[in-house]
Amino acid sequence: MKRLLNILLSMAVLMPLAGCDSLDDDRVMGTCRIDLSMIGTWSIYGVNSVGDYKYFVKEKRIPSNFAYTATTYTGNGGVLLIGTTGTGTGGIVPAAYEMACPYCRKHSTLIAMDAATLEAYCPVCSSRFNVLLGSGQPISGPAYNKRYSLHRYRCTPSANGGYLITN
Repeated sequence: MKRLLNILLSMAVLMPLAGCDSLDDDRVMGTCRIDLSMIGTWSIYGVNSVGDYKYFVKEKRIPSNFAYTATTYTGNGGVLLIGTTGTGTGGIVPAAYEMACPYCRKHSTLIAMDAATLEAYCPVCSSRFNVLLGSGQPISGPAYNKRYSLHRYRCTPSANGGYLITN
């Protein structure tokens, strides 16, 4: 818990230093619709704590036991769902990001999570991204130099206790 607090405090201090330059978060994106709107579905496939994450990649059937339908879409390469701190909520807020690296721009080059730092990273170009605070902002590597951010998808709460993830 102390490590998580240190990471959050470090990121909070570094965020204002990033400046006002705009980020390009539309380099890689696709159609996204993942229905986790029922509380039972959310309790199995959703995220329940800060730093908890799941990957959704329809063409690879990840997660393997998820009931993908004809109306389920997982972006360009896949979707990373992560529990974040949100902004000013004091609670856990889900965030969803495109998994195709915005620098590499290949459908098959997917970001992954570094469990030790709770950062997303590209195994090909070594770019790293802040996904824990809900921004998807690049923090190092060529994506940082070019100001290429992860595309963020909407997580809309449902009346049934879960979330619908869409464009």
